[in-house]
This record gives sequence, structure tokens and C-alpha cells, in this order.
Amino acid sequence: MLGSWLQYEVPSQSQRELKKLRDEELQPQMIELLKGLTHTWKIMLESHETQNQILYEVKSFACATYGKFCNASHRLPTFQLEAEIHNWRTCFTEYVAAQKAYVEALHGWLNKFVVPEVEFYSRGRSSAATYRAAGPPLLTICHNFLSSMENLPGKLESYALKSFSKDVRALWTQQG
Repeated sequence: MLGSWLQYEVPSQSQRELKKLRDEELQPQMIELLKGLTHTWKIMLESHETQNQILYEVKSFACATYGKFCNASHRLPTFQLEAEIHNWRTCFTEYVAAQKAYVEALHGWLNKFVVPEVEFYSRGRSSAATYRAAGPPLLTICHNFLSSMENLPGKLESYALKSFSKDVRALWTQQG
């Protein structure tokens, strides 16, 4: 027990080099990566809000010639739209899952290199306190990003797309 404690008390040259590499080279790159992912989510949110506004306007569209748009010639495009919405939903769900898995993998990989260092500094503390108090900033950043990804409303969007697909299916049935 004492031997394992001593190995963390005075970091070796290679441990210091690894920390320097992690903090000076890897951390800025990870921050840029996470900024890019965050920017992607902001763009997706803006697009979703625009699409939502369009759907609202289309739903409130009332026209005396509505019947002209519900005929057999419009069935194929409506069917194709439903298929694309289903594909879009599938891709969105897979994208969210892949991004979460990617960040989880990065977080797990970083954890492997930090655990002994954190254990030395944080004996008896909870793991949440460990990240803030003794963990390197990179691990904290990654942990916080992962936590924010867990709060994404992906299920809500997936359900909305499924509901929209059902509405398009009902229109397709009407057109028949």
C-alpha cells in the first residue's frame, strides 16, 4: 500500500511528460473538437426551429383548392416524403447515439490515464468532486460535455419525426 502511494507522490519524468503532452497539446485540440460538436448542435437547433416554423405554417394553410392537391398524382411524392422522413429520423437517432458513444470513449480513455493521479489527491471524495478538485481540466471539460449530451432532447425530436411521418402517411392514405 505504501509503495503505491509513493509512486504517485513524486511523478516520474515520463509521467510529467505525459501530463505536459495532455495539458499543452491534447487539451487545446479536444477543446476545438468539442467546440465544433457544440457548433454543430447549434446549427441543428436553428434548422430544427426553422423546420418547425415551416410545419406550423403548412398546418395552418387553408385553401379552397386543397382537394386538388389530394389526388393520385401526388401519392408517389407523398410516399417518398414519408420514406425520407423515416430515413431522416433513423439517421438523426444514429447520429446522436454515435456522438454520445464517441465522447464516452474519449472520456473513458482520458480516465484511464488520470485515475491513479486523481485517486492520490482525492482519497475519500466522491467521483463528481474528483473531477472538479483534482482531475485535469481536460477530463473535467470532457465530463461536462458528456453530461450535457445526456440532457439533449433527442428522444423528443425522434418522437416528433415519427409523429410527422404518421401525418404524412395519413395524407398519403387520403390521396388514394
